[in-house]
Amino acid sequence: MRRTLAAAVLLACLLSLTACASILDGQRTVVEPHVPQSTPTPALDAVPAASYDELYAVVYGMVAERQSRGEVHVFEYEGTELDLADTLHREIDRVRDAITRTDALGAYSVADITASVTQIVTYCKLDVEITYRRAPSQVDAIVSASTTRYLRSQLTEMLSDRRGEAAILTSLPSVTADSILAEIESIYYANPLRVVMLPITAVTVYPESGSDAGTRIFELNFSYDHTEAVLSANLDLMLSAARELARQASGANDLAIHRSLTQKLGEIATYNDAHGALPDYSRQNFEATAYGALQGGSANAEGYAMAYKALCDELQLACVVVRGERDGRRYAWNIVTVAGASYHIDAAMCDEDDENAWFLRADTAMADAGYTWDRAAYPTCAGDGTAAIDN
Repeated sequence: MRRTLAAAVLLACLLSLTACASILDGQRTVVEPHVPQSTPTPALDAVPAASYDELYAVVYGMVAERQSRGEVHVFEYEGTELDLADTLHREIDRVRDAITRTDALGAYSVADITASVTQIVTYCKLDVEITYRRAPSQVDAIVSASTTRYLRSQLTEMLSDRRGEAAILTSLPSVTADSILAEIESIYYANPLRVVMLPITAVTVYPESGSDAGTRIFELNFSYDHTEAVLSANLDLMLSAARELARQASGANDLAIHRSLTQKLGEIATYNDAHGALPDYSRQNFEATAYGALQGGSANAEGYAMAYKALCDELQLACVVVRGERDGRRYAWNIVTVAGASYHIDAAMCDEDDENAWFLRADTAMADAGYTWDRAAYPTCAGDGTAAIDN
């Protein structure tokens, strides 16, 4: 029995050694799972483009949304016969030039547009980068003016608020840089109770080329020789003086009230022509404003005319400031309208010279005295109104 057990154990050992030797001497095969290689997948937020028009629309959309970066994928491109990457480099330059040179928003807000082109197996990737010359707040503040009336109302608000800058978008063909400057002047002379001083105004048109047609943005930069605090304080003082003087005016009829206004203005103002008659965009002085005559104590002819207009506006009497010449020099005075009839009043000369000689005069009398003006721009004054004061 013991011999049989020993023999069995020995046989098992021999078989075990034989198996180990077989494993050590043989080759091993390792099977790895297969992982398929795929083509890179385009980013989900990338936008495709297959022509210049589509590429322009995509990039302009980024500008409209004020994006600084964007990704465009091109799988094929209309009319491309050469290398696609080279073509796209040229096309992005075309898009940049079109946006920054011919489009109003692009010319106003965009400094540059660049793009890197990467070939990725089946398509080209454009990484577009846009740099801006304007802050988002400036773009948001652009005013769209579709009518000349709305344009005037917006300019009036800008001047009343004494803004430092503004931008107006319009497609009105009649609007030019010169017409805006003329409109600003007109608003100033029509609103002495709201606009204390005519600002020095610079107008830049975007786009510059072909700016006489199509949609354009007019950038306005307003500047003053005085601080905002001084202008605000002077406007308040002028308004207070105008209300008090208007309150004191009296008369049996409107023409008599005009006589009273002329006299009272002469009592508080002193005529001073040392600074010339009318300011231009490069010179500002309070003596040419309603403040100069009503509160400052000294004014030139324009200051008197602006003050008289302010008094009439306070009393709701029809009155305009006339800008013309007197004896060949730039000068200003007023035309008032009462009961359908219009008359000239030179408040400065009523104070400085003879009241009766410069009060409620006709066109002919003013022309004979050396006054010239654009008669088509102002009401016709056909007669002398002094005889009607007491009627």
